Amino acid sequence: MTLAHAAIDAGADVFVGHGSHSDKGIELYRGRPIFYSLGNFILQNDTVLRQPADAYTLYGLGPEATPADFYDARSGTQTRGQDVKAVHWQTAVAAVQWQDRRLKEIRLHPVDLGMALPRGQRGRPVLAEGPAAREILERFQRMSRSFGTSVEIAGDCGVIAAG
Repeated sequence: MTLAHAAIDAGADVFVGHGSHSDKGIELYRGRPIFYSLGNFILQNDTVLRQPADAYTLYGLGPEATPADFYDARSGTQTRGQDVKAVHWQTAVAAVQWQDRRLKEIRLHPVDLGMALPRGQRGRPVLAEGPAAREILERFQRMSRSFGTSVEIAGDCGVIAAG
């Protein structure tokens, strides 16, 4: 919070944090948006060509192992860690609109990365619809409320009006 406020105080129009691999709340500070984290937009680790040798060794895998073998070992064949938490596979793309150099509104377009899809299909962002979109947008509502930010849900889109 201190860093984000300092960046806005120093003249930044928008601050976007990252690192937690999951969404965090949104704050409007001095008329400027702070996105504390927008989670993951692409998760295609399972489809990379190689992993470092020590990654395989860590899980007792030999030189014939593939990245898919490594990820199965690390996730317990998708029974633990990031693979089983929807919050790591959902986020929103934020479209920030300005008018006369003042924040007009922010539209949140929910994105689903396909947690339950087969390995070759999951991790690619698609616009979420229906119940998945609502789940994502309601999460942003809850997390942003503590910052005094109101996220209205309009269909499959979240809207933050400048106040």
